[in-house]
Amino acid sequence: MNKLSSRELLFENEKNFFEYVLNADKGISKQFITDKEWIAMPCAGYLFSIESEWLSDAIHRLGSDKYYQYLFYDDRLEKSLQLVNNSVNINLSDLDYSYCYTIITNENVDFIYYRHEWGLYHLFAGTPDFVYSCVRCSRKLSKKIFFEYCFNDADSAMDYEKCRRAWLLYQGDDLEC
Repeated sequence: MNKLSSRELLFENEKNFFEYVLNADKGISKQFITDKEWIAMPCAGYLFSIESEWLSDAIHRLGSDKYYQYLFYDDRLEKSLQLVNNSVNINLSDLDYSYCYTIITNENVDFIYYRHEWGLYHLFAGTPDFVYSCVRCSRKLSKKIFFEYCFNDADSAMDYEKCRRAWLLYQGDDLEC
């Protein structure tokens, strides 16, 4: 398997970025995660304020004082922004464009934060150290919280199915908690 270097991940334009990073369902490509030798953890709903702080701290540990936010909707890029890395900006990045899919990353694409449109779920992808510094609980507890949310708060059976498919794609196991 080819391991990708940082240099190979600097894209000529947003179109190239999205073609490589996204799958057909507008989620983060499992192949991209595998190629990077990363893990990905889906989490319920929108980003909580404390998660914004944890994500900001994790980005700082990577040596980044800024991050890039890509907002897309209806198969097109709505907006791309470069922002100062802090928990307030990250929280606002997640909430200000709630109708869009959101990707946050740094210049070298050392991690990806992804939020499904309308906050159905969000996802942390990166090294295990990065992901678990953002999630701050065990995989087992994360799974329990994720499915309790999806079962109790999803607006429809279709939303529950999207959550279930996301968990299976990124975690690849049975759904028993």
